Amino acid sequence: IYKSFYQNQVLKGVTFSVAKGSILGLLGGNGAGKSTLMKIVNGIYRKDKGTILVNGKEEEIHTAADARKCGIAMVYQELSLIPTMTVVQNLFLNAEPHKRFGIDEKECMRQTREAFADLGIDDIDPNAVTGELPIGKQQLVEIVKAMLKNPHVLILDEPTASLTQREITLL
Repeated sequence: IYKSFYQNQVLKGVTFSVAKGSILGLLGGNGAGKSTLMKIVNGIYRKDKGTILVNGKEEEIHTAADARKCGIAMVYQELSLIPTMTVVQNLFLNAEPHKRFGIDEKECMRQTREAFADLGIDDIDPNAVTGELPIGKQQLVEIVKAMLKNPHVLILDEPTASLTQREITLL
């Protein structure tokens, strides 16, 4: 992958692969291009040139929706939650299960509790106002939100920066 911003070449032929069930960490100093690379894979930025293969098939990822179709989800350093909404509302924003006459709130709550149990989260109230949670718990909500999409690839941009040691262990 190659990417420049004006005259500044940020990525110069970066190649990497991730095998199913593996964890890959990208390390480098500030300005090394890690976040830029992940934003290209997630469709936020466009690559100047290069190829992205998903399951051996070349994919053109121009938008976050393209990335989602490829099974890619990303949790950014910057939180994207709506602080005045509840945890469960944030988890299903624009992806709510529906019943005949509107949103199926019971199904949202069931899926939330199931996801929290699967991930070992027992100290976040799904009905809590998100903005009233500590930053580390908000980061966990972001991660759960991404996991609810059942991604094949989950990209975490500095996920432990705002977490406590217990939350890091959980992650």
